[in-house]
Amino acid sequence: MKKIKHKNELNLNFAIIIVILSLLFLIGTINNGNRIFKNTAVAGINLSGKNKAEAKKALQEAVKNYEGFKFGDKTILPQEAGVSFDVESTLNKAYSYGRNSSLIVGVWERIAANFTKRNFSLELKIDDKLSSFLSKETDNYNTISADYSLAWDNGLKVKPEMPGKRLLITDTKEQILKNAKFLKDSQALKTETVTTNKSVNDLENAHLFKQTEFPVTVVLESGKWEISSAILADWIIFENSTQNDDLSSYVWPFLKSSSFKLSLDDNKINIFLEKIAKEVNITPQNAMLTIAGGKATVFVPSRDGYVIDVADGNAQIKNAFTSDDRIAHLKVNKKPAEVREDNLNSLGIKDLVASGTSNFVGIPFNRAHNVKTGASKFNGLIIDPDQIFSFNKLVGAVDASTGYVEGLVIKDNKTVPEYGGGLCQVSTTMFRTALNAGLPIIERYPHAYPVQYYSPVGTDSTVYSPNPDLKFKNDTGAHILIQYNVTGTILKFEFYGTKTAKTVKFSGKEDGSAAALRVEDVKPTIFDQDKKGKGSLTALWWRFIYEGDKLVRQDKFYSAYDSPDKYPH
Repeated sequence: MKKIKHKNELNLNFAIIIVILSLLFLIGTINNGNRIFKNTAVAGINLSGKNKAEAKKALQEAVKNYEGFKFGDKTILPQEAGVSFDVESTLNKAYSYGRNSSLIVGVWERIAANFTKRNFSLELKIDDKLSSFLSKETDNYNTISADYSLAWDNGLKVKPEMPGKRLLITDTKEQILKNAKFLKDSQALKTETVTTNKSVNDLENAHLFKQTEFPVTVVLESGKWEISSAILADWIIFENSTQNDDLSSYVWPFLKSSSFKLSLDDNKINIFLEKIAKEVNITPQNAMLTIAGGKATVFVPSRDGYVIDVADGNAQIKNAFTSDDRIAHLKVNKKPAEVREDNLNSLGIKDLVASGTSNFVGIPFNRAHNVKTGASKFNGLIIDPDQIFSFNKLVGAVDASTGYVEGLVIKDNKTVPEYGGGLCQVSTTMFRTALNAGLPIIERYPHAYPVQYYSPVGTDSTVYSPNPDLKFKNDTGAHILIQYNVTGTILKFEFYGTKTAKTVKFSGKEDGSAAALRVEDVKPTIFDQDKKGKGSLTALWWRFIYEGDKLVRQDKFYSAYDSPDKYPH
């Protein structure tokens, strides 16, 4: 009976507690209504006693007035870093305090609201822009450390290490979000210094002074070149060389000691050797061909070239640097011509496949210079079977160092002077040669407006590195040799190889009527004249490729040109 009585008393006490909690919960509900409980703030903004509308307005105003956080020496708004505020979710979080669905938790929160303050963080939304922002800032900020190095100043001197710096991406991201959550203007950029941890004594004890005391002499039959002590000092680099590579050094890494292995910078040695190569290398000369009796025949014999062996020269200089005689002997290798009298048949170079021409009469001297310079880059070039010819890739760099002068080019909706102006005369002639040869055209673009040097209109091909480009494929099954010549104002390319059974014709009519055998003689259909302004037009023509009487390919070439007036110069 006592046990039952005791149990009943416990149940009664529990019921009384529940009633008291319920009354407290009810009183709290009545007293606060739809308002946020006291001592409640978000990001330091006091929301106590405010209803949802009032609290929302206060949060929106605070977010609007937030000027951002420090990031190095600048201030960043959160939206610039891909961070935005979710005011609605934040408001719900603050309003829900004291209104927990659990009676006990809800009452406890309401009691705590009278005695303790709470400061909720703002809820955030994060997009991909944050990663991009951090990646960009990392690229802008990071610097590598510069090792201790040697310099020559009336003797070998040790230059101190230059520490680098690194942006800590994870720490920085966390600080950005923390600042945004509480509308803080604190510094968000977290970084560390990067050092190589090398010792000056390690370098001074490397016994380098003797190796740089005297110059190294590079010798070739045609001359000699001296590498001074100052240059040698600039070439020296240090590589970590770990000692004690036995098992114990891996079990107890602190026992592993480090030293620095002396070496010379391969890149700097090779640059030095390339300068010598420019003086002494002899470029191989392909055999020059002409047509005699319907077949390609040699009229200028091939000539082998000779080039410095840069890899061997690099090793020789390193050996001389550590030896007593200080002499590096260069080796020269023979480089045979690609097209020689003895390999014409094996390459399949036996016929004139096609030729193409253009007339640059009336162009200024500078453009004529660039035309001849550009065309010469392709002379003797071999296009392998199935190779895709890319004009921009094969012409190489176009600047003063490669022999070009300034001429007018169409760029950024203007006609402006630039190195290589007039090179499109070369690409246009190459395009016509590929057309006449029946080769598949992979990529070709007309000029922005009609240019008088590229008649007939619609048969031009503009180029500018890296794009637009001219591309075509060698589908003849044999190698193609390119040769060029300039006669007066006529530029001509010739493709030598194995002539196929194709017959190529060109017409301004889709039915192929009034066809020409060369693209230079085609008469395109012209329409939409002056529709886009004075001098604008559209040109249309077709290429027909036959095998016997059978049409095996038909290509349409459509070129729309703007008015030249839209490209002032």
